Amino acid sequence: MVGDARPDRPAGAAGVGEGDGAIGVRARRGKGAWRTAFAAAVRYRGREGHLEVPRAHVETVAAVGSGEVVLVRLGKWVNNQRTRRGSLGEERERLLTELGMRW
Repeated sequence: MVGDARPDRPAGAAGVGEGDGAIGVRARRGKGAWRTAFAAAVRYRGREGHLEVPRAHVETVAAVGSGEVVLVRLGKWVNNQRTRRGSLGEERERLLTELGMRW
């Protein structure tokens, strides 16, 4: 239920589909979204030691540039990067490969 405190979430954070306009927390789209999602992938890889992210996994991070706390649907994003490899561009593909992306 929206507004209920949950110990597994930061204060003010709503789950995906639970009022993404919650105080200071929202899904990141538009300018800087790729860099923010990549930063979330770096964080996940550092913590978990791999990029085998469950499809439904959501990571809460500070947005690159603004520092705003945002939700990144990381499992979906990683899967999308894999399926769109051919259109990523050399730099993005290189960054993901260096991070340990399993293509």
